[in-house]
Amino acid sequence: MSNTSKQKTYIKLCRSDLTTRGGYQLRIGGTHRATGERGQGLCSDEYIHSYPSGPVAALMAPLNGVDCYDTAVEITGKISEIDGTKLGHRQIRVLRQVPRPTLTTEQRVAIAIVCASRMGQSNGWTAWARDWLSGRNRSKSSAEEAWAAAARSAAWAEAARSAAWAAAWAEAARSSAAWAAARSAESSATKGVNLVSICDLVLATPESEWEGMVSDE
Repeated sequence: MSNTSKQKTYIKLCRSDLTTRGGYQLRIGGTHRATGERGQGLCSDEYIHSYPSGPVAALMAPLNGVDCYDTAVEITGKISEIDGTKLGHRQIRVLRQVPRPTLTTEQRVAIAIVCASRMGQSNGWTAWARDWLSGRNRSKSSAEEAWAAAARSAAWAEAARSAAWAAAWAEAARSSAAWAAARSAESSATKGVNLVSICDLVLATPESEWEGMVSDE
């Protein structure tokens, strides 16, 4: 009986010549194995790294120092380690080259805001978040006020603060906004927020309906 189950795939960013850090060469159709010693942890050569989806790859690339990579490949392989934003494999198979996933600055900020909103609530911050998502108020000054409010909050402060910081820089310094959005997402993911589903939610929702992704309750 033939196996008709679809193979789970992941995204790995690379340069246009299919090299990664240290000049490691990927090969379409090739099998690659991690050579690092066991027990080092996810952010080491113990693993070959990938992202669970294209949108997550685009979101986290600035924080992971690979935003300059202009190409991506689709890979498969058993997941040996995961931190909520990236995956670690001991062995992968490179299936095909795919377009490098991208996000607009507005999408990055929206993802960061929705991630942070899933961790807790502050009336003032939530009101700002809904205003930003709706487009009613995306001013730098209002985002800075939300940043300051989050700094006085409890456990979810770091993600909320980073999301507001990303919004504050959305027009003036898009690279800084991208970094802050990724930092907010990382902070949320390490506390159990499902980053893949939130990325998918934001991208599937028209911008005119983004406000509804953050609840007042």
